[in-house]
Amino acid sequence: MLGNIDPLVALLVFLLTAVMDALHAVYTKAVASNQAGRAATFGSVIYLISGFAVIQYTQNHVYLVFMVLGSWIGVYLSVKAHILSEQRKSAKKH
Repeated sequence: MLGNIDPLVALLVFLLTAVMDALHAVYTKAVASNQAGRAATFGSVIYLISGFAVIQYTQNHVYLVFMVLGSWIGVYLSVKAHILSEQRKSAKKH
């Protein structure tokens, strides 16, 4: 099963899943701000990316590892970016 991994597909699953989880933050903010069009657009993109990843790991379960790693990186970087943004806003106030 490991021999059947396409490195490009593995990289795409990893990167797209990282982007997908970062987009979840934007999507959530759009929903909370009652921005229906923006939320709908980001929700659609999230499902498109998710569909690609799911198709890949149902064909080869090893791709699930790349999806999990991409998810972890995407959420981690999103939170770090949010913290940095808040620190910058706080520094401008002082």
